Amino acid sequence: MNKEMKPEEVDTDQVQGEQPSLKQQFPAVMKNKYFWLLLLIGIFSLLMNANAIAAQSYYASYVIGDAMFMSTLMTAGQAPGIIILFLMPAISKRWSKRAYLTMGAVLLIIGFLICGFAGTNTTLVVIGVVIRALGAGPLLSAVFAFVPDVVEYGYWKYGVRSEGLISSAQSIGSKIGMGFGSAMCAWVLAAVGYNASLEAQSDAVVSAIQFDYTFVGAIIGVIILVLVLLTDVEKYAPQFREANAMKDQPANNQ
Repeated sequence: MNKEMKPEEVDTDQVQGEQPSLKQQFPAVMKNKYFWLLLLIGIFSLLMNANAIAAQSYYASYVIGDAMFMSTLMTAGQAPGIIILFLMPAISKRWSKRAYLTMGAVLLIIGFLICGFAGTNTTLVVIGVVIRALGAGPLLSAVFAFVPDVVEYGYWKYGVRSEGLISSAQSIGSKIGMGFGSAMCAWVLAAVGYNASLEAQSDAVVSAIQFDYTFVGAIIGVIILVLVLLTDVEKYAPQFREANAMKDQPANNQ
């Protein structure tokens, strides 16, 4: 065990299974770097998704020039994610959670870039949205599979098992991402002078809508990829599982 990962000295009574108070949990969670990485992955994933959903009607109307194309975008963006959910059990047996999320982030970036360079080619746009959706599926669901590892890491490193606080914080992070993602599209439109009463928008507005729906997602995807690559908690799993099992033995034998 390297020096950086040496567990801190902890209260023996806590280690033996007593439910820690919120006062005990909070400092330990704040020091858990993987908690912050997981929280940021959740925030940026929902930020990306909510922004794309908010922008797609404007994208269909003003970039593609066909408001009805939004239904195609919705189908292409939702169906692959549903398929991924059914495949997750099989995929999880072959790949680590980090590898799975890395694949998702890469597909997300590729999908958004295809849409960005597709222009008004609806076939390429649909292909890009499908690829993007295949990448978003793991990020919007499998990220929660990291929670038990982050909890066990915190228990090993700081002697406090904080399932409730870490899980609830992820839910709060999702709400933050959704809130800002939905608002981002409105901020972009306001910044470039979008006027809903006009049948035709200026070139600046059309370009901003296209950039928001495509390249903004790719930029967020790069941020998510970096965060996922930093979330290497799984490599410590053999250490903290063995150590935590030894910690729990006194409680289990009572």
